[in-house]
Amino acid sequence: MAELFQTLNDRNEFCKLVSRHFSEAPHEIGAIMACKHTLSEARIGYAHDEYIQNLRKFEVLLHSANPDHYKRAGALLHALSGSGIVTAIDLESSSEDLETGFTRVQVGDALHSLRFVKFYEEYFNQALAFDFAYRCCAAYEPEPRGYDQDYLHNVCRYLLAESNLSVDSCFILFKSLMM
Repeated sequence: MAELFQTLNDRNEFCKLVSRHFSEAPHEIGAIMACKHTLSEARIGYAHDEYIQNLRKFEVLLHSANPDHYKRAGALLHALSGSGIVTAIDLESSSEDLETGFTRVQVGDALHSLRFVKFYEEYFNQALAFDFAYRCCAAYEPEPRGYDQDYLHNVCRYLLAESNLSVDSCFILFKSLMM
């Protein structure tokens, strides 16, 4: 795993790994119903270009040819969250369907998952971007700290609301979470 970020420098590997992650529905949804993501290959390629540019910024400003995994995760999050890789989601049952009961999802599962489904309908790109960057960062930690739904919701809201989000802001998210 120590070479994961080096692997992401390669455009083909980056596109393959990002496509795989972004095409999968989160467990909270996939366990109870079908969820299909429509991905933009052009946006994945754009995200790679942004990731490499973000790394170069750290390299130049910090005089470091090898930024640490927190900075790399921040550069990755910045690139992914700003690219809007998932252009559409197709949930078997919307949050409205789950609330009204017009779905094949069992009532208990619907009530248990409703909060996450509502969240996901609004923040799917941000949630997938954060989770992917977090997993990459955590791969370098001997005992990574996890995050809960509340933390994820706050981070996703921040990522969506901040139109001029800096790479440094993304980097500090991982540094503060893992320390």
